[in-house]
Amino acid sequence: MDPLVEPPRISKADAQSKLDDSTFTALAAESLMSLPAWIAPVTERVQQLHPLSGCRFEEDDLLKPTNPPSEQVLNLLRSGLDHLHAVADAVGEDGRGPRPLAPYTLIRASIEASSLAVWLMLPGTKDARLKNSIRLSIANRRATEVYNKKYDLGDTVSKWFKAEMSATKAQRPGTRNMNLDANFPKSTDLILETDKRLKFSGLAGIDAWRACSGIAHSNGQFAGAALTRTETDVSVIVTIKATTLYMMLEPAKQYFEFSLRMAEEHMGSHLSKLKPSL
Repeated sequence: MDPLVEPPRISKADAQSKLDDSTFTALAAESLMSLPAWIAPVTERVQQLHPLSGCRFEEDDLLKPTNPPSEQVLNLLRSGLDHLHAVADAVGEDGRGPRPLAPYTLIRASIEASSLAVWLMLPGTKDARLKNSIRLSIANRRATEVYNKKYDLGDTVSKWFKAEMSATKAQRPGTRNMNLDANFPKSTDLILETDKRLKFSGLAGIDAWRACSGIAHSNGQFAGAALTRTETDVSVIVTIKATTLYMMLEPAKQYFEFSLRMAEEHMGSHLSKLKPSL
């Protein structure tokens, strides 16, 4: 079918965008092939991560024994890593490469997990960190209540959990008056806060998250730039565009590395790696 409005006439030279530039394509391919090697050491660091005696998390966890902050951060780091690990597995799997669109949903989820971990650790005061930790616990518990209702599991645990969070916030003047029913921050707000702490050579975290969200939500405009279409006489072969995947993956890796470094610092893991002075 012909469009109702005459489309613009674009020359083949003008249509050759940077996404198809040979130098950029080679850079992207090299970076993607090195992803499994990047995953291996960060996986080991996450596996070794736990709060050490005297670290900041030790004090924060004492204020919130149920779903303590260190547990929340570890869960988020494991989630962020697992999604990036899935992309790395696809890159290195029999040379077939990843699925055309699925990696962007994985990248999006990893960026969200990393930004949430940063949000929990970023405040410089105990009260602010405790408040964020309580808000996340309440939001996560609230998300499970629909399933309790669906399967008639009752609300006993949810009522106890809210009472526990009420008792938790009542311990300190800075959190005593917080509203447990307040709306949780938007993902975009949390990501923008993390962006302020990082320098990007390409897309910022919010740019990658929005593009990956568009692809996850079947936005054809975003998806079109993420795909390479090769037409034959009998079929159309659709593969992932390496440059687009590279552009989205780089900020996700930065996010994860940043959140992991913060966790290591505040759990005291960095101190265990320092050599004793002679």
